Amino acid sequence: MRRPGWRGGPLLAAVLAVSLVATSGCAAMFRGRHQIVRLDIQPPGHVVVYEGRTLRSGDKITVEKWGEPPRVSFAGEKQSVQQDLQFSADPWLIADTALLLLGIIPGLIALGVDFGTGTWRKLDDPQRIYEPAARPAASVGDG
Repeated sequence: MRRPGWRGGPLLAAVLAVSLVATSGCAAMFRGRHQIVRLDIQPPGHVVVYEGRTLRSGDKITVEKWGEPPRVSFAGEKQSVQQDLQFSADPWLIADTALLLLGIIPGLIALGVDFGTGTWRKLDDPQRIYEPAARPAASVGDG
């Protein structure tokens, strides 16, 4: 006599467990902790300093997404001005969040991995960097 319940339970549970582990921390697995971005420095001809290197518009840098937001600085005659690189949330966070629907623990693990490693950030490419005096004016409504 068969036990009442769900058929194929152990096999399906094993497949589900393997898939949950395989997709935990989706952004960390598929994007990694580093990202290469191209710089677009405005106004043209200006340079920025990133980790001791002088860079021009069009140069590419490898940025580690862990820890503090990455910064570049405009070195000038006056005090150096720092600017954070722009980023948005990585679309792989949607997969992490979907894991919450399948099970709270796998979803929390996936989100923890991505937020813990900094891989939840997806840096904008190209990075548009404006010298503070050259920053475009914000558009204001006719109010």
